[in-house]
Amino acid sequence: MSSSPHLMGNNAKQRAHPPITFNFETVDPVHNPGATQTAATFNVRYQGTQVTINGKQVSLSTLTTPYFDTYGEANFADFQTQISKPIDAVAFIGHSLQNPNGGGAVGLCFGQIDFNQVMNIPIYPCYSTLPGLDNEGFVYNGAEYTVLGSLASIGPSQAKIIFVAACDLDASMQNFMGISNSTVGRALLFPQSVTDIDLDQGEFEWRQILANMASGQNLQVALDNANKATANQPPWYQWDSTTNTNVLVPPQTWQVIGDSGNGGAGIHF
Repeated sequence: MSSSPHLMGNNAKQRAHPPITFNFETVDPVHNPGATQTAATFNVRYQGTQVTINGKQVSLSTLTTPYFDTYGEANFADFQTQISKPIDAVAFIGHSLQNPNGGGAVGLCFGQIDFNQVMNIPIYPCYSTLPGLDNEGFVYNGAEYTVLGSLASIGPSQAKIIFVAACDLDASMQNFMGISNSTVGRALLFPQSVTDIDLDQGEFEWRQILANMASGQNLQVALDNANKATANQPPWYQWDSTTNTNVLVPPQTWQVIGDSGNGGAGIHF
């Protein structure tokens, strides 16, 4: 019996739909100007991720039903809409809003909405946990991040899994996503510590988690194996726009928040 029966299944609800994943990638995961890996080709890398099923290699895009929002399409309204649906997984791979007073992240920033003609830099909309930042603009690393709203929470979530790859996430951002360790049957996947995140690494981690779950692993085992795969995949680099060089960064690990504190053992595809 399936926990999520297909509406077109038989009366016993024995035909489950392929897991639905919605993938938001607001910026290119590799910022090296010479690199070819872009958010626009996220779906190609997703399709190229192989899963072993009964000894055969099957594309992740065959085993799941994926959707992709990249760049300007990766907007806040659509993100709110998707996490409010009872779908299988939603991922956010992009930038956080850094606390102007220091400390960790205080919000998430979505796809480009405009261009600052005077400074010749793109403008990204952000939504923050801190009050009083509305319409504030912060220039960082060649872009302007403008706060369009201050929210205690990003809204009600029904998605089974929400994965986030962004820098300096902390407990306040967990509350922002509306999931805590007491949450039943749903999970938030966050980096282990307040640290910088290589978005290329974050995307790789996400695809490994999905591949592991599509092969039948529960979220706890899938995440553990994905963390190991990410650790074994280096070197990982971030592009330093100040020196125009690639800087080596260590592999990061993600953790499960939610699922009644069971570490994801109760969550399956």
